[in-house]
Amino acid sequence: MEDVAKVSLEEDLNAKGIDTHLSSAFISNEKYFAHTANVISSGFLSENQTPIDLFTKLSQIQAQLQEFSEILRRATGELVVSMIDELGNPIRLNKDSVTKIFAGFYSQEVQDLDDPRGAIISKTFFLNLSNAEQTGLQLIARVAGNRSRMVKQSESPSATDTEIAAGEVIYPATYSWLDNNKISQSDGRSTYTTNDSDYNLLRKYDLSPLSLSNPNVSIDNKYGQTKSVGPVQSTQNKNQYIYCRF
Repeated sequence: MEDVAKVSLEEDLNAKGIDTHLSSAFISNEKYFAHTANVISSGFLSENQTPIDLFTKLSQIQAQLQEFSEILRRATGELVVSMIDELGNPIRLNKDSVTKIFAGFYSQEVQDLDDPRGAIISKTFFLNLSNAEQTGLQLIARVAGNRSRMVKQSESPSATDTEIAAGEVIYPATYSWLDNNKISQSDGRSTYTTNDSDYNLLRKYDLSPLSLSNPNVSIDNKYGQTKSVGPVQSTQNKNQYIYCRF
C-alpha cells in the first residue's frame, strides 16, 4: 500500500509540473535560487503575442539603457544668450549678428530736469546665459589662467615709441611698475603670443576695459590695475566667461 501511495503521489506531483518547476533551481555561494531568469515570464509579449522571458526582457532594457547613456554622453547643451532690459523684457541675441537695442529718446529722458544741459542718462541691461537643453552646459573661458591676472596683450610689447606715437600700434594695457611688466609677467611668462592671430587682430580684450559696479576692493587700494572703483576703469582678466571685444 505504501508503494502504491508513493507512486500515486509522484504521478500527481509530476502532473502538476513539480519536477519541471524545480529543475531550474540552483545554489550559489550558499544561497538558494528557485529559478533562472530565462524560465520566468516578464509579463511582456513579443510581436507574435508570445510571452517574453525575463532574461530576454532584461537584456533588451540593458541594451537600451546603454544606448541612452551613450547618447547623453555625446549630447551637449545649447547656450542661449539674451539681453534683459530695465523692464525685464528679454531680447534674444543671435550668434554672429548685430542686435540693436533701443534705450529711449534722450529728450524724453531729460525733459523733467531743471537743467538738462549735459545730463548723462544711464541704462542698465543684464546679459542672461541659459541652457535650452536638459543636458549639462560647460562654459570655457577664451583666455585661461589666474582670474586675478589681466588678459594677455594683443599688441607686441617690443613696439618702439615712434610706432606708438605714429598710431601704428596701440600701447599694451600693461604697465612696468605693476606685477605685469611690458615684456613678461612676474613668473617669467610672456604677456604676448605672436601665433594667436584671432586674439591679436579681432578680440583685443586687453584694450577693452570694464567699469565694475561693485568691485571687492580694499580701502587702501581702491584703484588697482585689475579692479577699481568706478568710474575708474578695470582691466579684463583671465578665465572670464564673457569678454568685451575692442
